[in-house]
Amino acid sequence: MDKVDNSAKPARKQWWHFDYQKVPCARSSLLYGISGGLVVGALVFTRTKIVRRSCDYAVASFAVVSLSFWTYCNYHVSKERARLRKIVGAYQSRVDLARKQSETEDEKNNHQDISEC
Repeated sequence: MDKVDNSAKPARKQWWHFDYQKVPCARSSLLYGISGGLVVGALVFTRTKIVRRSCDYAVASFAVVSLSFWTYCNYHVSKERARLRKIVGAYQSRVDLARKQSETEDEKNNHQDISEC
């Protein structure tokens, strides 16, 4: 009978799948947010002994710390990318200048060789 090759089908992605490894600063900001939320929630619980209030503070501090650190980290990543673009552009212009100089020297040498004949 007919054989069907199922290995050629691409894997389906679920709608909730999100690759955090491709988002810059996601891992560190989530870790800082989780630890900040735990610390603030524990401190509020030790002072008030009210579970609901300590959970509210923990969630709020998680959101504030995560978003703050993610913004801070993305700002530094964008500055670093801009600095690297500037360095690459300067290097590329030096390479282009060296290439033009070598081409003009080659043309002079070729022109001198032809005139000697």
